[in-house]
Amino acid sequence: MILYDIVFISVVAVHLIEGCVLPQPTTDPDWQHMQRDWHDVLNMPKRSEGTIDCFHWLNMTEASDGGFNVDLNVGVHGYPSEAYRDHFVKKRTGVYQMSGDYVNDFVAAVTKANDHKEANEDFERAIIADADWMARREIALLTDNENYLIFTMCTSWGPITWIKFPKYPTIGQIAKAWNCLVDNDLMGSVEYNKGCAA
Repeated sequence: MILYDIVFISVVAVHLIEGCVLPQPTTDPDWQHMQRDWHDVLNMPKRSEGTIDCFHWLNMTEASDGGFNVDLNVGVHGYPSEAYRDHFVKKRTGVYQMSGDYVNDFVAAVTKANDHKEANEDFERAIIADADWMARREIALLTDNENYLIFTMCTSWGPITWIKFPKYPTIGQIAKAWNCLVDNDLMGSVEYNKGCAA
């Protein structure tokens, strides 16, 4: 995977991974309004079978370093979820990166949420590789602070986007999120993650 850094004359850095351009938010979230439950509802593109079905972001608070802390519940449909806390470091306005200090907590929570599966070394290595991969990605947060939270990152095969809402979204909330996706050139097939909205 080749990572190109392009710096425009306006001094805005855009990170390009083989053709994927990460959106560049113009504002950070209003942390006072983000302290609520945000549930995975829509995924783009459709998520393949993996280790976790749902990442519920339960409480986002601004951290002293300018990044944010978040309490998460991770789970697999039909099984108990596991809680852990994560920290994201601010890279620039609206763009963050998972702190490497919390990778072990991520791995422990994902492993525990998958207790119902037969554990083997390949599975455990895959969880660790996923955590390391996530910790190396910059993540753009797009939100209106009330109706939707869009979490997107670039990969070698294009953007991965999770659209979160406060529980079951209304048509109006979905429309607002969709308009934000269009405005940021995040288009593609969308999967409704029904089991995660509850």
